[in-house]
Amino acid sequence: MKLINFGSCNIDYVYAVDHIVNGGETESACGMQVFAGGKGLNQSIAAARAGAEIYHAGCIGEDGEFLEQMLKENGVDTSYLKRVDEKNGHAIIQVSRAGENSIVIYPGSNAALTPKMIDEVLCDFCAGDVLMLQNEVSNVGYIIDRAYGKGMKIVLNPSPISEELLRLDLKKITYLVLNEVEARAITGAESEREALDFLAKRYPALRVVLTVGARGCIYRDEAGEIFQPSFKVEVKDTTAAGDTFTGYFVAEIMKGADVSRALKVAACAAGIAVSRSGAAPSIPTADEVAKNEIRANMKERRAALTVDEREEKSRAAALALLGTDEYKKARSIMLYRPIGSEMDTSYIAKAAHADGKCVLYPVTDEQSRKITPVKAEADAEFARGGFKIPEPVGEVYDGKIDLIVVPGLAFGRDGMRLGYGKGCYDEFLNRSAATRAGLCYELQLTDTLPCEAHDEKMDMVVTENEIIKNA
Repeated sequence: MKLINFGSCNIDYVYAVDHIVNGGETESACGMQVFAGGKGLNQSIAAARAGAEIYHAGCIGEDGEFLEQMLKENGVDTSYLKRVDEKNGHAIIQVSRAGENSIVIYPGSNAALTPKMIDEVLCDFCAGDVLMLQNEVSNVGYIIDRAYGKGMKIVLNPSPISEELLRLDLKKITYLVLNEVEARAITGAESEREALDFLAKRYPALRVVLTVGARGCIYRDEAGEIFQPSFKVEVKDTTAAGDTFTGYFVAEIMKGADVSRALKVAACAAGIAVSRSGAAPSIPTADEVAKNEIRANMKERRAALTVDEREEKSRAAALALLGTDEYKKARSIMLYRPIGSEMDTSYIAKAAHADGKCVLYPVTDEQSRKITPVKAEADAEFARGGFKIPEPVGEVYDGKIDLIVVPGLAFGRDGMRLGYGKGCYDEFLNRSAATRAGLCYELQLTDTLPCEAHDEKMDMVVTENEIIKNA
């Protein structure tokens, strides 16, 4: 089974504005950037980064060579991408302070796709293969008819809306991935529920994925309905959210994932994309999505724990660490306890003091004020565990630490991300070669530990029921 995307390749001119411009209004932009984009290019890159083998078919103009290069760099096969003597398609994108966007598209080279080109491409594909399609290239109806006639599965993202698109026979479509605005235009319904009911009644075999903004998405087919909530993030730019979602969703379906799983992975990927600027540059890799999903799952599991359960897990993990040779040999220990984490490391602190070891909390008063607004809470927490904040921090930077213990999810000695930011820790590591050569242990608050949950640079991971050492 092969995957082909007949899609646009655009040059995106992105303008940062206070708000989306109203009719008759002139507004000064506070910034401007140029990105590779186009729904087709974005979705191909998303699918490729998700691990799918994908071919991209379409046309680029005389100024679009870098778009082809970007596709290739991301593992997209461009054998069916043609160069034409036209200006490349481009988009004028407004991005407001709230992260909302408004887009005007100039088709350019994307409108140069001819029936002859389409036939030449599709002759290499057959029944069971998958076609991805948007409405930013020419002859969309012809592409659908030819692919449907060959028995291909068709995934349509009906954007942007046009009169031609509204005349398409959606009975030929396998998956329809659309947002609320597009659903309203296609069905005439005012609510998402009415739109879903309309599509189910008129096209009973159609599998619909309706994205509903910050709330997530709804999937509907003959078997029933699934709601997938969005992953909560700080929104920076929503330009490529839908394309990222679609690319990842299709890639997961191609891998054989069930719909529920495909929706969750796609939502996770879209959540990362909206936290970044730009279109194609904002699309995450599969590794980033996997780690983000693990973090989200762990947060859910942690939130479900009672106070007693958290304390029990903390104690069990601490006892596991205290039983290791690495702990027994250590004379000095740096013990992190990020405010807001669910891991209570006071057990380790108390035991270390009882064993005559030096325990350090590597944040000065000034750093602590910058890192967390609840310094009093931090001081109280560490006082209960018998911590001593070193003044000055020279003794720490001199590399006298034998063991570093980090609670929760952390990502190695070359970029630890903690509950209150990684800047302090990076500075500490960069200034101490001796400490960088030392050991770095991580405590986890989970019953089981997926291998992706910790960075390979961690020397050892301890949970309440297992110890994993990395070579």
